[in-house]
Amino acid sequence: MMNSITTRTSPTSSYDLDKGEVIRVQLGMSLEEVEKQYIKMTLSMVNGNKRKAATILQISRRALYNKLKRFGML
Repeated sequence: MMNSITTRTSPTSSYDLDKGEVIRVQLGMSLEEVEKQYIKMTLSMVNGNKRKAATILQISRRALYNKLKRFGML
């Protein structure tokens, strides 16, 4: 049985995001899988707006697109 950790996201003040969003992280998950889930959740919160997602994630749009491509999400 894998242990799991629940973490709440920290909304960025310039966006009205639901403070109750939760990411489930299981022990043994790769950092890549955690990052993929965090990006998916962020995109969901901003209705797929990649510019807003990149701003919230504090990365460039180019970096976001590179990650989406690497994770097979594009």
